[in-house]
Amino acid sequence: MQHPFYLLLNYTDMSGERDFVLSEFFKLDDGQSGHNAILLGLWGGRASLLKYLTYLACKGKDIYGDDREKQACIWRAREHDLYLEFFKMGIGILAVPWGGDFTLVKVLDKDTKEEITVDDLEKEGIDYFIYRTSQDIVDHLTVGKVVCILFPGISGYKQEAEFYAELGDALNTRKTSYWAHLAIDKASELYSSYSMDVKVHRKFKDAASYFSSNLINCILGDEDFGQLDSKLGDIFPWTIYMRGTIKRRDIGGQSTKLKQDYITRQKENSAYITDGLLYDRLPFPEMPEEYKADFRIIIKKRTFNIEIE
Repeated sequence: MQHPFYLLLNYTDMSGERDFVLSEFFKLDDGQSGHNAILLGLWGGRASLLKYLTYLACKGKDIYGDDREKQACIWRAREHDLYLEFFKMGIGILAVPWGGDFTLVKVLDKDTKEEITVDDLEKEGIDYFIYRTSQDIVDHLTVGKVVCILFPGISGYKQEAEFYAELGDALNTRKTSYWAHLAIDKASELYSSYSMDVKVHRKFKDAASYFSSNLINCILGDEDFGQLDSKLGDIFPWTIYMRGTIKRRDIGGQSTKLKQDYITRQKENSAYITDGLLYDRLPFPEMPEEYKADFRIIIKKRTFNIEIE
């Protein structure tokens, strides 16, 4: 039985409210005709949305709060992402690269910083492990937890893109039967013509082709979406754009675009079903207030900063 998945999109209407587009427990894939993955193209709120979806996957909830199967999650830890909210909730695991050209810096205030070691992470209440390969990431996956991957980026994004391609292979060949949730924000940094050669491109596409049959959900998000869709749209058939457009591209088939009727939505102020999709009004997702992070790690070039606010 395939795991139900939902699609979401946010936009801001004239009233400033946030809306979402989702398919009601839509089965993205039957294991042959597509993939349990989507491309998410948004300008505002994208990182928050990815984070919220990951939070729900860990907690075993859907967007309505109903119970679903808990998943083991992976998060690409980028610059300025407030992903340490996961740690305050007790569901975060930090993956720190072995070796590499990087330092850990604790930011006490605007003018005060101090260099720390990985051992000091425990004092901050951060669960972590040191990884050498993508297999180490898979070995540390835990249902109901989020593994947040730091990557030193020694030789730019090309090396990181290859790492995530290898991670896809490692996820496909794992021996466990739980669902995995892979969230990659700013994905065009990794999967574009500027950071990815043909070999790496093909390697990731080959791995993604088996995601559905190996219980893997994948979301790749970015605001600059043209290159990402042109490079990966053929294997991730569900593409979500900003401003209410969803494109369904069947493998080997013709693209179909569905547009949201904003005027009708605003007049009726209610959900309706069009072309099999449920358009529902929901509040913009936010982490519970008690889980707001009071510190964060900032990845800047090759320095990982822990900032105390």
